[in-house]
Amino acid sequence: MKKMSRCIINKVLLLTWLLLNFPLFVYGADESFVTAFLTKRETLVAEGRVDMGEMSKAIRAAIDDVGRLESEGKYASAQERLRDLQQFSQLPELPSYDVQIFLSRLYMKMGNNALAFMHRARADAMREVLLNRVGNGKSPETPIHAVMVSDLIEWFSIQSAKISDVRAVALNGHELLAVTYRGPAMSNTTALAYFEIDPRVQAKENSKLSLLSPIPLEQMTLRHRNLLEQARAKREAFLNDSKIPYLELIAKVKMVLDKAVQLEEHGKHEQALSALREVETIRPIEDIPLPSLIGMYSALNGKVGNNEKQNELRGLLFGIHQAIAHSGDGLAPETAVHVIAIQEEYDWLSDKRLTRVLQKLVDTPLGKFDVITARNNADETRDYYFNITRMFAMYSQGFTKHNGK
Repeated sequence: MKKMSRCIINKVLLLTWLLLNFPLFVYGADESFVTAFLTKRETLVAEGRVDMGEMSKAIRAAIDDVGRLESEGKYASAQERLRDLQQFSQLPELPSYDVQIFLSRLYMKMGNNALAFMHRARADAMREVLLNRVGNGKSPETPIHAVMVSDLIEWFSIQSAKISDVRAVALNGHELLAVTYRGPAMSNTTALAYFEIDPRVQAKENSKLSLLSPIPLEQMTLRHRNLLEQARAKREAFLNDSKIPYLELIAKVKMVLDKAVQLEEHGKHEQALSALREVETIRPIEDIPLPSLIGMYSALNGKVGNNEKQNELRGLLFGIHQAIAHSGDGLAPETAVHVIAIQEEYDWLSDKRLTRVLQKLVDTPLGKFDVITARNNADETRDYYFNITRMFAMYSQGFTKHNGK
């Protein structure tokens, strides 16, 4: 009887302690933490000392690594990996749901309940911020205000939602993201949410050199010029190879990329790398100089610890981007951007923050061109030219073979 009474007393004492120290378990998010995170987000953006784009990337990379380390039972190593983020802010103040919830889980597993509860309270506060305090996202007029891309990722993750489509929309000179998604909260029906990256953060990101902006040759190191020439040679070799089953290859590239992305999302990096290599039944990956393919190949090599190979592939990717960038500015047929796949056209537009409105094929004495009418953030439209002369020849050849003509 005494033992039972003592047990009940202990439970009451624990419950009382939780109620006094962590009212969020009963009443929801701690308002002081909510206010602190809202203030921290504004301070980070207003002061401009932290590159929010870089912080967002660092958070996502850290979370990927921490998830893997946690699954391997390496809790101390996982905590140490999160400490890398202290270059941006002290961890208890870092406005990221994922960072706070992982810290809570790791401290709980290591037996430090006090810190586990504290970070859980902060995670709940960040959840409240993202879901209820920075816009509802139900219309372009009431977008969810994000200070970094990681906010978007966490907003969907909190609701176990999956994204099916993302498109840019313009409203009164502001660029919004319209995201189609579905999840348990909507009984798995499709819904649409609007997001706006803080204009101050967006302006800073826009001011950075884009991947597909040409770096003047005189500003390049000898190594970078060599990477550009090597990428040009690979793209020339690709276009000159009449034996490539072009249609089959492009379809295969899309298939292996989709497969690799799905595996990578579940942390299956080795399997994702193997899936990507399935394209080599047609042609070696490094001889298919498409940015999307080489970019994924580089990232996956890094995920599995092949850092030397990843650095080599990063060099190839740099060369490919610059080969496309130096091929033309797209403003006229004479200065058209040269592409070897349609996806490169869309990537180029995205890099320039342009929204496709209309697309047509034009045959001229200079060759064949995809002409895309696109809109910028100021709601202005103009035509952009992509030279597809040689790509079209490969496509037509493959189409003819496919139809047995």
